[in-house]
Amino acid sequence: MPLIYLYAEHLLNVRLVTVFAALPTPANKDTSVTLSSGGRTLRLEHNDELMAIELPATVHDDVHLSPTIGCTDMSFRLQVGSRDGAEIPPRNDGLQWSAPDLMVGAQMACLNCAQPLVGSGLEWKDLPSGGWADMMDFWHCHKPTVREGEDALTGRDKGYAADNAIAPAAGVGLVDVSYFLLHPSDSTGIRKREIGSHGLQCASCNYDVGFETMENGHFQVFKWSVALQVLGQPSRKTFSLQKIISAQLLAVIEQQAVHKFVIHSGDLENTKEALFLWVFTADLTLSSSTSDRRRAMKLFYKSIVDPAEKLNANNMRIEELELPQAALDMLHADLMASTSILPSSARHHQDWTIGLLER
Repeated sequence: MPLIYLYAEHLLNVRLVTVFAALPTPANKDTSVTLSSGGRTLRLEHNDELMAIELPATVHDDVHLSPTIGCTDMSFRLQVGSRDGAEIPPRNDGLQWSAPDLMVGAQMACLNCAQPLVGSGLEWKDLPSGGWADMMDFWHCHKPTVREGEDALTGRDKGYAADNAIAPAAGVGLVDVSYFLLHPSDSTGIRKREIGSHGLQCASCNYDVGFETMENGHFQVFKWSVALQVLGQPSRKTFSLQKIISAQLLAVIEQQAVHKFVIHSGDLENTKEALFLWVFTADLTLSSSTSDRRRAMKLFYKSIVDPAEKLNANNMRIEELELPQAALDMLHADLMASTSILPSSARHHQDWTIGLLER
């Protein structure tokens, strides 16, 4: 690892690039910080060592940057140039594999062993947002007629109540932000993990691929557990767990204005440990001395041992997500690895650890 460490992040809404610098020894009168390449690159020189990074956005380069003599940690705030970052991208424009992307003929295979999981020739349709049923009271100008004595069942039977579920027909695959919903008859390469479990796995290599829905027994296959061969494209497509989870979190934030999440691996009453997330900044672009320029969200996270109690006490302000244990462990490991990218002075807030999720 280089002796000088630089980290920069661009906050899109405020049009600022914040640069953190960590030096091995205190800055002196010969330490210098300059901008070059028209405000695209920042260079820091200290004790005959030079470190440069490409900034996440082009900044005004007509500023003088003065390091604080005697300090090993310093930061600079730079105004984004008038042309760079002028248009803020949509909040959740990172959705992966919507129905128009798949078309008829997309072949779904196990990420681990490439064994086909679903027969080809499915028709794909996008699912509505997660809160569609709860909003039907607002969407209906003329609700279905309510007859005497059927008040409790009218919404469910007529298709607009919150307990009404969407189910795929054979030959049709439904696409959500983070998973595919499939009819069991189309899932030729998928089997249940064990008797009494609602987990699903690849029939060839036993790799965890999703859950069986409790409502109607359909198969919910996670996008990060599969690879897709799309008609007319030479290579298979995959997306990381981080990108899928961040898209899922953003979808919930947009639909319900909730920023805190409990992520667990199953039965809450028997779950001993879960991951508690608080999305702090939903969209930023970053670069550093050790990582390439990327788009991410910044969040606070910590492990908790009482997920059910946490949800019951804050049921209107915290959402829950269920993941297979392997995916939950991978997400936790990714977050811990991302913390190391941040400068040491920006890795913790009270009892929270700060991390990044790729978008």
